[in-house]
Amino acid sequence: MSMEIDNNGIANAGWSPWNPENEESLCQRLLKEAMDHRKFDINIGLYLVHGCWNQQIARQKDTTVQALLGKLASPSIPKNSEYIKGRLEIEFEAEGDIEACLDSKLPCPPQDLPAVLFYIHKTSMKAPVFQYLSSLSAKQIGSYFKGGSLDFLHAVHQELNENLQKYGVPPTIPRPLSSDNADGSGALRLFIAGDRMSVGKTSVCLGILGNLVALGYPVESLAYIKPATQNESPQLVQKYCERMGIDCVPIGPIVYYRGFTRAFLAGETESSAELLAKVEVKVDEVAKGKKIVIVDGVGFPAVGSICGTDNASVARASGPLDPLSGKRIPAPALVVGGSGVGGAVDAYNLNATYLEGAKVPVIGALFNKLNLEGFYSLENCKQQISLYFATNGHQQRHGRKAFGFVPLHDSLATSNPLEHVDEYIKVFGEHADISGIIQAAQAKVNEYFTTDASSRVASNEESNTTHASKRQKLVNGQSASRTRAEIEKAAISAGAAPSA
Repeated sequence: MSMEIDNNGIANAGWSPWNPENEESLCQRLLKEAMDHRKFDINIGLYLVHGCWNQQIARQKDTTVQALLGKLASPSIPKNSEYIKGRLEIEFEAEGDIEACLDSKLPCPPQDLPAVLFYIHKTSMKAPVFQYLSSLSAKQIGSYFKGGSLDFLHAVHQELNENLQKYGVPPTIPRPLSSDNADGSGALRLFIAGDRMSVGKTSVCLGILGNLVALGYPVESLAYIKPATQNESPQLVQKYCERMGIDCVPIGPIVYYRGFTRAFLAGETESSAELLAKVEVKVDEVAKGKKIVIVDGVGFPAVGSICGTDNASVARASGPLDPLSGKRIPAPALVVGGSGVGGAVDAYNLNATYLEGAKVPVIGALFNKLNLEGFYSLENCKQQISLYFATNGHQQRHGRKAFGFVPLHDSLATSNPLEHVDEYIKVFGEHADISGIIQAAQAKVNEYFTTDASSRVASNEESNTTHASKRQKLVNGQSASRTRAEIEKAAISAGAAPSA
């Protein structure tokens, strides 16, 4: 059994056959391999154990198996531990071998395979513990590898949490800022930015939402909003949210319709402050009672800057209100990039710097729509870009990383993409670190609250009541001298292109 351990203490164990005729037991074999790679006081592992007769499982690539095991453990595994994930195939050459498999070393009837084995060992424990997960059946595992759903994840996470607590290891689970979230201030708000137009920000929002559901987040604890848009046609993420019962605001207060920019410059529309105040109100509304709100950007970060409503301004307006300063805490941003290596990193840095300069914290990047073959294949891009994030001083100082490399999914371009949405969500989850994204975003918000309280108090001692009053005046203000219909009609007469 070969293992590779990354910088996060994750060991990826490869394919390994085991024969009951060997002198060492299965437990001894696993423990030996795990102990060879120990770096932490706490060692936790999940192994997919299957028989040679489980042909559907035996044909799976190691990366596919490891992706499943990663989902099973996340978000339970604490950061101060080593997490080992691997697979082990049991080979039977004779009827007597079955007897050996059923002995006290690690009993598991062949008909119960495949199964997932949980392993934990701490320096304070006299001996390691091995046990099969009871919340995941052989039928569910087989169904998953045939294209089935991940509806078992919540039960698995609960069992893992109970096991970890049983052995004195508190699980690490992303939680909202506040347990009392009636006003929405405790919801984690994540802004999805892009390094260019049509890079797939909205499909990334869909992938994150779908995998949060798979990770066990109740649909009523999630929300999606696109505060500013150029395209008012229904999007797949809207249809998915409606199907699942996730609160969704697909078209927010800011719409860049035909003639909007010229009318804004002429003073015929609402002001920047009025538009952003409406964003604050709308995001606060959708965040009430939620744990996570996904805020979808538009174009690239500078889009809207001519009107003072660029993505950075919208990200700041989308954050919760700081009770001390009366100001908004900018929503942490994930930058979505495309294919390539040098160009992809350059585009990321250009746009991350724009957001950073506007005081919007950037957690890192996710690279989308990558081809599986060719010079710029997913694996080639992943290898080089991951190396950049792991070695670049600026990214390291800010705790940024590449959270995923997602392949192009042609089925989303079909006439009825909703039929393929579950397949897309599954593929997205296999190539993106969903829990890592949430944890990084929460960490950025937590950083803000660790700032010295005196530096957060408003310099003019403006109270929250005063701030809310000013915001309401902006929302209620009617500075626009022309309606949208009037502006669009004039723009069409002047030859403006149709709105999306």
